[in-house]
Amino acid sequence: MAAATAVDQGKATPLTRVIAPDKLKMPWGQYINDAEIHAPEKLTLAGVLMNSSNTGLVQIGGKVDSKTRYSYMQKFGMGSKTGVNFEGESSGLLSNYTTWDRMTDKVVMFGQGVSLTPIQTAMIYQAIANKGVRLSPVLVEGCRDSSGNLIKTNVPEPVRVISESTAADTIDMLEKVVELGPIGKTARISGYRIAGKTGTAQIAEGRGYGRLHAVSFVGMAPADEPQYVVAVTAYKSRTISNSLGATPGFVAIMKQVLKTYKLPPATTKSKKLAVRW
Repeated sequence: MAAATAVDQGKATPLTRVIAPDKLKMPWGQYINDAEIHAPEKLTLAGVLMNSSNTGLVQIGGKVDSKTRYSYMQKFGMGSKTGVNFEGESSGLLSNYTTWDRMTDKVVMFGQGVSLTPIQTAMIYQAIANKGVRLSPVLVEGCRDSSGNLIKTNVPEPVRVISESTAADTIDMLEKVVELGPIGKTARISGYRIAGKTGTAQIAEGRGYGRLHAVSFVGMAPADEPQYVVAVTAYKSRTISNSLGATPGFVAIMKQVLKTYKLPPATTKSKKLAVRW
């Protein structure tokens, strides 16, 4: 979302350059860290997503003001229940940007200080896959009355979130995550173009974060003309603390989807996009 927002606002392109250290000191003295210790990397925005660089993302995403970023998060569906309209569904947590402290303003760009459900996550990627238009998920098509007539579920109107060109740029970057990413490449499916993103979220515990994670992989196929989105989340995994715990499930499900709906293998190649400079 942060990358797509920056592109949509004209503050960045997939080739925008940044130097991403493993630890970035904020003006007020606190630090934002990447997951691994590494030398400063010269990354494009596409490379930032490929490497899941927190320090790179806050530098580029932070070019967009807080109010605008918050507005995009809302349009992507954060903080509101989806249209499935089933009891027990959470709206997730998205506090108003006016309540964000200086650190929260930065870390929301890579998923801290907020929460969302797996279906909300899937619909964010659906909006990107659907040329920037978010649809409402439908779990039950409708119900039949006593006469047997189908009364269809009331579905909210589609929402334009980002432009079609921004959606295309974002998909190009997400495809590089799968082609070149250290973990993303485990989501490859031979013969098909896949675009997606790894996710490793620390889980709140007490007043801070605990040692357990929610790991995920969300992807779309075919990347050149997306038809399907698959989202897999492993919550509080006790064996794997990164997206390697989710990519095997994604691959197995997406393979079956492609087979069931008889989608042919790709005849085109992904866009050439530098991830480093």
